[in-house]
Amino acid sequence: MAKDPVAIIGGGIAGIASALKLIELGEKVILLEKKAALGGRATSFFDPICGDEIDNGQHVLLACCTNVIDLLSGLGQEQEITWSDSFTYILPDGSRHQFAPSFLPAPLHFSQALLTFGPLKLRERLEVARAFLAMMLTTRKKLDYWANKTIGDWLQSHGQSEGTIARFWRPIVIGAVNESLEVAACNPALQVFLEGFLPHRTAARLGVAKVGLHKLYALPAYEKIINSGSEVRTHAKVKFVTRGPGGVEGLTLNDGQEIRCKRMVVALPPESLCLLTDQHGHGLVDEAFLASFTHAPIAGLHFWFDREIMDINHGALLDTELEWIFKKEKPGPKALALGAQERIQGVISAAHHLAGRSQKSVLEHALGEIHRALPKSRDAKLVRGLVVRENRATLSLNPKSELSRPSQLTAIDGCVLAGDWVQTGWPGTLEGAVRSGRTAAALLTGRSACDVLIPDLPRGFLSKILLACVPRPITLARGKSLRSR
Repeated sequence: MAKDPVAIIGGGIAGIASALKLIELGEKVILLEKKAALGGRATSFFDPICGDEIDNGQHVLLACCTNVIDLLSGLGQEQEITWSDSFTYILPDGSRHQFAPSFLPAPLHFSQALLTFGPLKLRERLEVARAFLAMMLTTRKKLDYWANKTIGDWLQSHGQSEGTIARFWRPIVIGAVNESLEVAACNPALQVFLEGFLPHRTAARLGVAKVGLHKLYALPAYEKIINSGSEVRTHAKVKFVTRGPGGVEGLTLNDGQEIRCKRMVVALPPESLCLLTDQHGHGLVDEAFLASFTHAPIAGLHFWFDREIMDINHGALLDTELEWIFKKEKPGPKALALGAQERIQGVISAAHHLAGRSQKSVLEHALGEIHRALPKSRDAKLVRGLVVRENRATLSLNPKSELSRPSQLTAIDGCVLAGDWVQTGWPGTLEGAVRSGRTAAALLTGRSACDVLIPDLPRGFLSKILLACVPRPITLARGKSLRSR
């Protein structure tokens, strides 16, 4: 008798990662997504005026995101990522400064770039060096001490001045964890440097997709799941889950259709998970741990110009509201017909302060900052401007919510959680989401997370010595499993 398929509720990247891994492990799945297409919050749409595919938020990869890279490789999409070895910082006067690794082995590979980094004074460069030294001496005990404090607290306690924070730490941290340094929990922010900068020479390589997120992973994943003999249903909202004495027994959709399953991955964001109940109206999880969760918004600003104005793939703008700019793929036929020759995207992370401001106000202010950073834009005509605000882009990883992130295991046999907001050892990123989805697959098939996760980038000889006490990311579900039912 054939086994029931594993039901996956939620078609974001965590649900997709879980489905693909379960299929790889020989399981059949049925992926249920309430929207018209897969992708969840990391998705895209087509601009009605210019016709180009627009991401609801600019997502980037670092080379340390081993599991996202592996997922894209499995979908045949690795060629759709453009990689850069260096970061380009742009001051308001238009001057550019590169931050790139040298020939030195990790964790010393950025030392030369730091010592010559133009936006910082010599005193400030030495401050950064001292902070990196403190990170290299980090231990699990020290991380436990900082668990209920912010990354701003950590930086101030390690002698980082306002100028150093503004021109070095802030652009990296706010872009990685989508929260201000005064709010962001210390440990997820430190994780960015402990894995993205220190252990491996290529760990901080920056990857930017050449195409929209739907084309990058959602559509290829849909096709791969279908071609494997499993099932994907869109416009499929779950009304309730049926549970019995032995755990999960099935679920019922809003249209009344029943699906029998003994194992389930719930890959929903916290606010949706609160609404999911069993047949008696009881919540599937204790809502108490969700009480502290709030969201952090991201604003994506899209500009179509009548000529090429950007000669680099990306830039970090310093001393500006607009934090990052990215050169996007060439405009499509509809945009070209309107006179557009280039499209760039700007990003404002932790965009709480934009609430109440009009799209026109945000665009005008950002355009002025682009004119200062990219001189060629001053003579260019803006064909179209668009602000896309994703108010629930990520979980706001303040210390309280960071400590409240739940395990993927639930009290219901056969039911596990997945999402960038559960305990993964990573901030709320694509990498964290993929790791959670793969770990969910392991838990439901009697494996440990170590069996399904791509290992972190290896530490070189010198890194092993100088980072000997620094713990690697911990997947808290490692060593635990739910036996297949």
